Amino acid sequence: MGFPPSWVALIMSCVTSVRFSIMLNGNPQPSFAPFRGLRQDDSIIFARANTQEAECVLDILSTYERASGQVINLDKSMLSVSRNVPQNGFNELKQLLNVKAVEGFDKYLGLPTMIGKSKTRIFNFVKDRVWKKLKGWKESTLSRAGREVLIKSVVQAIPSYVMSCFILPDSLCADIERMVSRFYWGGDVDKRDLQWASWQKLTRSKFDDGLGFRDFKSFNIALVAKNWWRIYTQPETLLAQVFKGVYFAQGDLLGAKRGYRPSYAWSSILRSSWIFHEGGRWKIGDGSQIDILHDQWLPQGVPVIGSQDLMTEFGVSRVSHLIDHTTKTWKYALVDFIFHPATVSHILKIPLPLNGSVDTLMWPETVDGNYCSKSGYIFVRRKLLGACSSSSSQPSLPAPLWKKFWRTSAQPRCKEVAWRVVSSLLPVRATLRRRGMDVDPLCPVCANEEETVFHLFVSCPVAQNFWFGSPLSLRVHEFSSMEDFLAVFFRAADDDALALWQAGVYTLWEMRNRVVFRDGEIPVPVAVVIQRCSMLAAAPVSEVTVVPRPAPLLQATWARPPRGIYKLNFDAAVATTGEVGFGLIVRNMLGEVLASAAQYLLHAASAILGEALAFRWSMQLAVQMGFRRVLFETDCLQLFQL
Repeated sequence: MGFPPSWVALIMSCVTSVRFSIMLNGNPQPSFAPFRGLRQDDSIIFARANTQEAECVLDILSTYERASGQVINLDKSMLSVSRNVPQNGFNELKQLLNVKAVEGFDKYLGLPTMIGKSKTRIFNFVKDRVWKKLKGWKESTLSRAGREVLIKSVVQAIPSYVMSCFILPDSLCADIERMVSRFYWGGDVDKRDLQWASWQKLTRSKFDDGLGFRDFKSFNIALVAKNWWRIYTQPETLLAQVFKGVYFAQGDLLGAKRGYRPSYAWSSILRSSWIFHEGGRWKIGDGSQIDILHDQWLPQGVPVIGSQDLMTEFGVSRVSHLIDHTTKTWKYALVDFIFHPATVSHILKIPLPLNGSVDTLMWPETVDGNYCSKSGYIFVRRKLLGACSSSSSQPSLPAPLWKKFWRTSAQPRCKEVAWRVVSSLLPVRATLRRRGMDVDPLCPVCANEEETVFHLFVSCPVAQNFWFGSPLSLRVHEFSSMEDFLAVFFRAADDDALALWQAGVYTLWEMRNRVVFRDGEIPVPVAVVIQRCSMLAAAPVSEVTVVPRPAPLLQATWARPPRGIYKLNFDAAVATTGEVGFGLIVRNMLGEVLASAAQYLLHAASAILGEALAFRWSMQLAVQMGFRRVLFETDCLQLFQL
């Protein structure tokens, strides 16, 4: 799943280091460690409702008890039968199995066992869990930055398990998002307070003017799509074999249909499969399964532009018709004759396998071509909200400056207030009046001008004295708008200066609220300002510039290979036009050059692809030159990590 080794080791230590002790007559016995591992023993057994099969089930369970040393807990076991079973037969089964009877199982392993027409009613327990969690927190003791942490670390994880199996109704996702939004802005899930930004803005990335909250609908689709990918890439698993036997026994997953009265799990998988039909791309093997005009097989998803009349005339419909299967190369003359020059360029950049591999669907949003929920979520967000995002307001800052903004050492509450300043989301009096509130428009600090975000933090005399007396020594009176100030300051400031600015913004807002709600004293002494900024920024006030660190010296020395092994160094250079050149050199443990070679190709889609092609070419030459024990070395870390 991609967890770092340190995390895996931590979890395994929790699993393997546990010890048990049994109480016997009120006294704890010597402890012992379990050695059978973890297991989930809650099972559902299906059988016909007759005594013969009930006795067979009992025999199987008895055999399991003798073999495993475990005992079935009959007090926690239950029996449920169809409505068509007569009452006397039901009583006989209950007496034989010696378990309690229930009308039906509501949940199994936390998931509903029966899903009817009303999906909202069935999955309403997910919303109830979120509501209880949000309602249990004390909103008065949490800052908005603290609420953000709780939402991301706790609340967003609650529906994940159910969302990984079923598509929840849109209305249910909207209700959860509404509760989360109310909690974030007001602290109370049942109270409708002013929400200063739409949920869509909050779900944007932090590097795109948002806060990175999850869009639950998009996340739900991305999670369920993982099941589709498992079935496609692991057809030998029990899950894949069951679905294939029921829904596409005579075909493949790509052409699977909904079927007659399908399970909701299968319906959910099919509803998420559009991700791969629109975002997946074919990795070319022999090209026999790929339709030239209707399948996604060109890099970056570019369309195929060519003459359909010529394709019909030459009998070209599959990608395999464009490949010379003897030389394992493209039929350049045919490709150049049928397709537009731009399409020809993209086709020729696709490397062909040297062996007769089959065509496979890959996920181009990841480096290794395997689907993951994170990349799927980004893709779904881009597709579902693309039109809406394009019509919405542009981010206040470009992505590189937002990255700089969030990586500072300032406290989270300072960053949150600074984010609202940059995004113009603070409840200043000018904004409140625009929302229909009858408030005094004048600045409560200076009482000279209308209180806007720009006035409060830049043009107000108190703010100007504040910034000039701060460790930043800013002269902000030269700016005429908030946009001008942000554009100049953010590009010139280093991380420490930006952290101090975020702390200063928080201090100004804190001072303003003290004036409004507590009749505080202004202006704040400069010494207090400096002390407050230093504490909130978590940075020394005496040094507001970062001293550049010297770049580490790169060791260009060549390491000897072990005795009896040859070292082959290879590299690739890719031009902006797509042309690529390879080079290699082979040396023994004494450093003596035994062979060298170079190669030139016309097309490569990317630098990493050029490095991969150079690696393949190097292995081919090593075999041809008779080197059998070879250590390959490259300077491309990305290739090494694949």
